[in-house]
Amino acid sequence: MIALLSIYFLSTLFIRTRNKSKASTWFKANERTLKGEFAGVGFGVKELFRGDGGDEYLSYCTGRRAIENGWIKINMGGYDLMTRLYNEIRPVLDTNFDSGSDRIVSSRLAVPTSLLGTSSTYRALR
Repeated sequence: MIALLSIYFLSTLFIRTRNKSKASTWFKANERTLKGEFAGVGFGVKELFRGDGGDEYLSYCTGRRAIENGWIKINMGGYDLMTRLYNEIRPVLDTNFDSGSDRIVSSRLAVPTSLLGTSSTYRALR
């Protein structure tokens, strides 16, 4: 159990560090463009971006004509191993769903009958 927990924590630390490195690389590569287009970029003097959890990184820009402000958000996906595994397995579970033969799901719209005037509106829109 201790080995599994240590693997989990080490992988989470590794993924968070890698995500922060990728975000830092992106923000530094685009810093000159952002500062050329906006009067204020980032949070204060030395902080270009902030981490919001282990997988989201944010920056702020303001001071351009006709643009009040802008948020830059980089989402890296899951920041821990369990979330990444879940996100890999979940689409397989969703696409292989079998509701059974006793349930039929139809996406066709039926003509409304309960409200006055709705059937004529439905005919007009048809």
